[in-house]
Parts: sequence; structure tokens; C-alpha cells
Amino acid sequence: MNRLVLSVCLLATTLIANAQTLLIDPALEGGFELGSTLAANGWTATNNTTDGWIVGSAATPPTGANCAHVSSNGTNYAYSQTSSFVYLYKDLVVPAGEPKLTLTFDWKCNSEYPSSSTSDWDNLKVFLFPSTATFDISSDPSGTQLVGPNALPGGDGNYNSATLTWNTETIQFGAVPGQAYKLVFV
Repeated sequence: MNRLVLSVCLLATTLIANAQTLLIDPALEGGFELGSTLAANGWTATNNTTDGWIVGSAATPPTGANCAHVSSNGTNYAYSQTSSFVYLYKDLVVPAGEPKLTLTFDWKCNSEYPSSSTSDWDNLKVFLFPSTATFDISSDPSGTQLVGPNALPGGDGNYNSATLTWNTETIQFGAVPGQAYKLVFV
């Protein structure tokens, strides 16, 4: 069974449709700068009882005051090593006439890689789900996974590293204009 994402942090998430329509603004809700909660920034989490996504500064964001990260106590930048999945998502609607999207996000994840180059533990994955999707903290999600050029080769499209340095990922993908989705980080 996979383990919870280890020390994952998201900062300055940007989603742009091909006509340059900004769907998630990195200076506002995408940068987690609108308030001290996920809800204040327009994000939602499905957390378990021991670990969960929060907004805070414990992960030392490279810019701004906050980022979203996993915490075992509601403030720290750590996790309990309980086998589970936690989901951070934002609802969005793809603008009419704009089927091509670009997602850019900053991340860091201190994991077991490179000791296990194909480990599916302690990582971050990105998905696009229909807006009606619900999430189960006891199982790996199945849906349209968004994989960029910096995902681990052989690692099922996950993002992880053995260092606590910030990385930037850009993923281009298609979606149905007018359709509602959930952009999901697991």
C-alpha cells in the first residue's frame, strides 16, 4: 500500500488556458496568500485523522508567506507515516474554446528517492477528475493523471526527491471546454 505524501508543499500554482485565460492566479489563490485556510484560498482537502493538507509557512515558501503542505498536527511540515492518501483539490471550469491548458506549480517532497527509484511511497501525484469525483483516503486514485517532464521515470508519474529543495513543474494537457473538473494533488 502507498504511504501518505511526505512533506509535500505546493506554492504558486498557475493554470492557464491556451488563450491566456488565467484560471488559478499564483499571486492569489494559487499562491495560498488569500488567507490562512485552504477554503479562504478556494481549495478543498480530503484528509485523514492523522495527516492533512493545510496552509502555512512551516515549509518555508521560496516566495510569499504561505504554501499548502501536509501536516501531522495542523501546523508542522511533517507527516505521521500512516498509510493513507490525502487530497488537495480546486474546482474549475475550462473556458469555452480553450481546450489546451498549462499547469505550473512549485513543489518539494523529501522522500525515499533515490534509495528506491521506483518507490510509490512519499510522493506527489497530480490528476484531473470530473467535478463529481469523490476521494477515498485508503486507496490510490484512478483517473486522468497529469505527468510533466520532471516526474520520476519509472515512478508512476510521481514527484519526489531526497532533498528539500523547491522544484518547478509545467504540464500541458487537454480538457473539454465548458466542462467542470477538479484539479487534484495527492
